[in-house]
Amino acid sequence: MSGEAELERLLQTLKRAAAALESERVPFLLGGGLGCWARGGPPSSNDIDLMVKREDAEWALAALESAGMRPVRPPEQWLYKAWDILVTKLLALDEHNADYAHLLLVCRALREQVDWLALRQRTSSSPFAAAFFTLVEGLGIGPARSWSVTTRSSEA
Repeated sequence: MSGEAELERLLQTLKRAAAALESERVPFLLGGGLGCWARGGPPSSNDIDLMVKREDAEWALAALESAGMRPVRPPEQWLYKAWDILVTKLLALDEHNADYAHLLLVCRALREQVDWLALRQRTSSSPFAAAFFTLVEGLGIGPARSWSVTTRSSEA
């Protein structure tokens, strides 16, 4: 399936899922790759990330099931922690997974919409996030660090 056809398929599924959640009055946010794309980022054709509060997860799943979607309850706990795509992605980086390419594309496309101070504060414990900010600043994607961020180690 071509990239455009895959994106169209995802958009149709998104419309169906959003309608199901809205009809049940389940509050949700569009996140992940499609969320970035909807705000002007690079196109995504991987999946749809709808964020709901932890306490609304079963309610949301039931709404999607009633719309004809197959419910799945995977064991991965991270599925309930996707509160901010950039924070989640930055904190997932480690010595085995340090590919910044997609993050740089997203940030370049959405740079005016990123709360750089909050992002830096929420990821201050990660040396991989620190390396990311060095790249972002050096490439002129984000603002130069002209303010201080309190880290956990400096609070002690």
